[in-house]
Amino acid sequence: MKLDPSTRSILEMMTIGYRPVSSLAILAILSDSPNLAMHGMQLARELEKRFKVQEGWFTRTRYYTDRVGKLLPLLTKMRMVEEVVRKDSRTGRISSAYRINPSLSQPIRARLQALSKGEHVSLLSTPDATILEENQNQAWRKECPNCGIITSSAIARYCEACGRPLKMKCASCGTVLDAIYKYCLNCGAKAK
Repeated sequence: MKLDPSTRSILEMMTIGYRPVSSLAILAILSDSPNLAMHGMQLARELEKRFKVQEGWFTRTRYYTDRVGKLLPLLTKMRMVEEVVRKDSRTGRISSAYRINPSLSQPIRARLQALSKGEHVSLLSTPDATILEENQNQAWRKECPNCGIITSSAIARYCEACGRPLKMKCASCGTVLDAIYKYCLNCGAKAK
């Protein structure tokens, strides 16, 4: 789903309002390590350290699902955080990891620093339109060939709306491709 600026602002207010401290803490953790992608449990463990709560508070209780598990997809939809694919070298298992969107790293870091100093800061002001446009072009975007819903999940294999595989068949050569490609990897024909 493409978000217009007013819808994006409402989503941002809902996310920050839903779990403001957790949202800001996740952004701070990811901002402190801009080149490192972390999976949800790594973030939960880091939240336990930062909030100085007992081990398991974020990782073993319903708070993981309610706080970390719900916030990461929302922060991803807002393009503040991006989802990347991580593959375990031992098991070959693929999982999601999250990092600060590189093009928004500086504005997010500056706002977090200003907040930590007690300055009045608007987290909801929209960055430069060209930055948002660049982010939309860089994101993993898969369009379901069946219903047209667009997902930005890097590891999604099935449509979140209709459940069909996010695959398409090249009309020219018949090669089966992920729905992220605009051109066939085998013959170069434009995907339909």
